[in-house]
Amino acid sequence: VSILGDSILKHVKGYELSNNKTRVIVKSFPGATTKCMNDYVKPTLSFNPDLVIIHCGTNDLKNNTDNENIASSIVNLANTISQKSNVCISSILPRNDKFKDRVPEVNNLLKFMCNERNIGFIDHNNINPSIHLNRSKLHLNVKGSEILSENLKLVVKD
Repeated sequence: VSILGDSILKHVKGYELSNNKTRVIVKSFPGATTKCMNDYVKPTLSFNPDLVIIHCGTNDLKNNTDNENIASSIVNLANTISQKSNVCISSILPRNDKFKDRVPEVNNLLKFMCNERNIGFIDHNNINPSIHLNRSKLHLNVKGSEILSENLKLVVKD
């Protein structure tokens, strides 16, 4: 299993998600937008992983890209990956900055599009921005990273 995404994944450890049957590799690309991820996934796909979980979109929020385009770009990336591997989309995590109000709408669009296209969707609604973010108001604190890891582990385990 490969988990690919932006800097939100920086404290997620693949070896902690792995088990006797499944090896998990986590690759974090700080600052990556969905467009960047189209290039970043290519080397990973050459290894033919059984499952790719993509976690991106939060950096697209600050680029004045509209919510529907962000969701469509993520789903299009998932469609590209699905030609070589099973794929699952990890929702954008809550934030506590000026873009925080956009996150629920993008995630609702993502969830709807994933349901339409039979793409797996991981909802991280158990991450609370007032408790689980560090001072950056964007990145997770230790407890937030633990919850994200547990959410991802549930999908890896299945």
